[in-house]
Amino acid sequence: MKLFLKFSIVLAMFLALLVTGCSDGGDDYNGKTIVCFGNSLTIGYGAGDSINPIDESKSYPAYLEKKVNIPVVNLGKNGLSAEQAVDSIKKHRRELNSAEIVIIELGANDLIDRVLASFFNAGIDYDFVEEKVERSFEAILDYIESLGGKHKIYLAKFYNEEVADDLFDYFPEFKFAYKKYEDMFERLKEKYNVEIIDNIWDGVWGEHMYDLIHPNAKGYEIMTDNYFKAMKNFLEENNLLKIFI
Repeated sequence: MKLFLKFSIVLAMFLALLVTGCSDGGDDYNGKTIVCFGNSLTIGYGAGDSINPIDESKSYPAYLEKKVNIPVVNLGKNGLSAEQAVDSIKKHRRELNSAEIVIIELGANDLIDRVLASFFNAGIDYDFVEEKVERSFEAILDYIESLGGKHKIYLAKFYNEEVADDLFDYFPEFKFAYKKYEDMFERLKEKYNVEIIDNIWDGVWGEHMYDLIHPNAKGYEIMTDNYFKAMKNFLEENNLLKIFI
């Protein structure tokens, strides 16, 4: 049974990588915005149906825009790895220049690539987290800093403890990756003074799912609340919350 579930998870990962999509974020960036940069969990994979699984209108950036009084720009791209994102983010200088807040959600596809590759060779060299993923995050953050201006940056983990525990059951080797990723996020937090969002999957994982690794539309709505709670103090302090009368 575990072998079947492990295969199903890997198959879901593979199918998700095949579907691509990216928002250009619109045409007008004269005012402040929130920029969401990431992979399938940003673009909204799973919010749609079986034919068209991506629905940006039900992604977490779309739900977040309903809670704030500035535009939220979805720069998600399905299947995007942290390594690929180094070049990808440089195409969005204009969007980043107007960003009050930048949310970055990356790292899962780098691990998925290694898991898929491990089926054809002898295991995974987990040094890739520090040597590839962390270096990529650093390049992305260095690029944002090079643009000048003041950006509040949040890094969202693609997992929480519940996700990690389930992955331990089906991929015992993930325990090594988990520790590597945890150490990576702590180093990035200290070096760049960014905030880490630990719990985007709370109330979603295993309950409101499109497949074994992506939320459905309801799941993204709950995931948005997790993002929002982590950002709420900053949003309040900077008058970025939508006022309902």
